Amino acid sequence: MLDDRREVDLGDVASPVDRPWIEIERLAVVVVELLDIPRLVLVEVLRVAEGVAQYARIFADHFDDNMDYHEATQGQYNMNFYPDDIDAMIKQGFPEKAGNYPAFKDGDPNFNSGKYVKLKRNVFNVYLPNEDGTKGKLMGPPAVLNRTEDPESNEEWSFENDGHIGNGTRVKVLVSIYEGRSTIVTLEKVAILDHEPYEPNTGVQF
Repeated sequence: MLDDRREVDLGDVASPVDRPWIEIERLAVVVVELLDIPRLVLVEVLRVAEGVAQYARIFADHFDDNMDYHEATQGQYNMNFYPDDIDAMIKQGFPEKAGNYPAFKDGDPNFNSGKYVKLKRNVFNVYLPNEDGTKGKLMGPPAVLNRTEDPESNEEWSFENDGHIGNGTRVKVLVSIYEGRSTIVTLEKVAILDHEPYEPNTGVQF
């Protein structure tokens, strides 16, 4: 019975800065409107993992704006994530497949096992209700924390002052996993543990 379940405002999901950094499992039952289904129960699980970042575009001033792929969502915050332990992620409920394709793909062999998963967060969520009751809400970027000196710090990483996230940067990520008719993984927070400077590819060979 839905009346026995606690309803959670999904607006909280769209505000990662206001959400605590959670080290343990948190389970919530979320009741939302999705497509033409008036009420649908989704189970939200928050998971934490450590690994290496590649091609991180996770800031308001630096995101994936390729509208050939992300026009409906007005862009996407994303990064390739090479986890320290893929098996542990899967045991925690991370999906092994993205649709009909493997979620973990072959990438740079210099980063951990050489397999990565793309973690992402849409700029605009076409399904979430907004303030006027219609569908469609700006998500905002994931919270990015600077933990290069203090592993417990909640200081925000400044894209302007601290710079890009270079390939090979060690990070800790918080993702939400929604289990409904399909599995939806959303990047919520990123902590920078060991920063690698960004080195642009000039395309010039010598």
